[in-house]
Amino acid sequence: MFIKFFTNATPMKHLGKAEEMAKAVLFMTSDDSSLTSGNRLIVDGGYTVQ
Repeated sequence: MFIKFFTNATPMKHLGKAEEMAKAVLFMTSDDSSLTSGNRLIVDGGYTVQ
């Protein structure tokens, strides 16, 4: 019930997998994010956009 509720409540209709979350963490800890500061990287499939 919990998984179905959040899957349907997310615009992308997909719950993130650990590998997808890891990619966000990898980006934030890499040199590619060297100009990123004071931001929140929200990885939630669009849930907070609603």
